[in-house]
Amino acid sequence: MIQTINAALSRIEEITPELKKYFFTLEKPLGFTPGQFVTIRFKDNPLTRSFSIASIPGAEELELAIKTEGEFTQRLEKAGIGEEFILKGPLGSFTAKPEMKKICFLAGGIGYTPFKSIIFSEAKQKSQRQLCLIYSARTHKEICDKAAFEHLAKSYNRFKFVKCVTREPEFHEPATYNKRIDKEIIKTELPEYKDWFFFICGKKEMIGQMTALLGSIGVDAEHIKIEKWN
Repeated sequence: MIQTINAALSRIEEITPELKKYFFTLEKPLGFTPGQFVTIRFKDNPLTRSFSIASIPGAEELELAIKTEGEFTQRLEKAGIGEEFILKGPLGSFTAKPEMKKICFLAGGIGYTPFKSIIFSEAKQKSQRQLCLIYSARTHKEICDKAAFEHLAKSYNRFKFVKCVTREPEFHEPATYNKRIDKEIIKTELPEYKDWFFFICGKKEMIGQMTALLGSIGVDAEHIKIEKWN
């Protein structure tokens, strides 16, 4: 059920100068399915933006990862702790369905946010679903929650974490490629990739590239789910 809720900004964590995690306390619990999003606006301004939820259901705070670009996010960046917002949600159907036994998440930049919610929720429930996150960013510092995903991959054997850094050829770590996501990476990391469902989240250019890539190696269109923004 869609709700309209008052939310107060409780803290901000900087990932890079342009990318931050914003945490909100809500006047009442928000029931949502991992993968959904909310709309948010300032109390004194009708300008509204939509953001995927990064936190898991039942968390004490609602977490959103946001890149500063445009009027809304520039103002949000200057908001004070305790400032109140109007939040509406949950919205969307970009969620893991019961029949999806193997899911690979292809994330570009802040496109990781709905996947974080899904992956950590599955881990909390000790789900037997197989999960893989292939995360592409310009540098390793732009891979949000890198340490948390790496720790989860070591402690939860149903989850694999693969990193792609596109502008840092000197960076070397296990499970890391110094290039964009391509056919070789998919086939290497997921030998039975045609059995997997693929969730893609990012800007429309990335969505188009990844959809074409998966189609070119024979992934069924019904196994490809997308979430994009402008």
